[in-house]
Amino acid sequence: MGSFRRGVTRIVAAIAMLLVSACYEVGREVIPASAGVQIPEAISPITWNNGGSVQFSFVPATRDYRFSERSADGSVHNGSVRAMPVRDNIYALQVLYDGSRNYEIYFLQVTATRVEWMSPQGNLVELGRRYAVNFTEPENDEQWDMNRLEGNPANLLAFLRAHRELRFEKSD
Repeated sequence: MGSFRRGVTRIVAAIAMLLVSACYEVGREVIPASAGVQIPEAISPITWNNGGSVQFSFVPATRDYRFSERSADGSVHNGSVRAMPVRDNIYALQVLYDGSRNYEIYFLQVTATRVEWMSPQGNLVELGRRYAVNFTEPENDEQWDMNRLEGNPANLLAFLRAHRELRFEKSD
């Protein structure tokens, strides 16, 4: 039963990240497949209270999942997601919507009973400097509150992993 519960909470985490604002926008893949953890699709599809739904499907020979998100208004958005543990029960999730050239990175806390979007706290710009990661204006920040990150892939990954040093707070 514990394994099933963990699977359910991870899929809920993936759904939750589709509903909240992004933390970072990046112009390239940051979380490599080797760092990813699988998100079980045990209860896919899921219908939200507002009438929207999401369907997950495992991509064979990878640790990625495809998702198809249908909003209550009938619009459909597809993409892929990969999760990487940061610390304890906090995960960085890398999302790429089909047709987008930018990845979005979210932080979620996943426990057996809840999933919550988390905001890293602390001097993120200074943390970025330590890893040669720069903050710039996002390319498209019409809907989301996000920071665009620039740097080489290894430095960007090290920066994300260094979030284990930070304090996280629940985001509104």
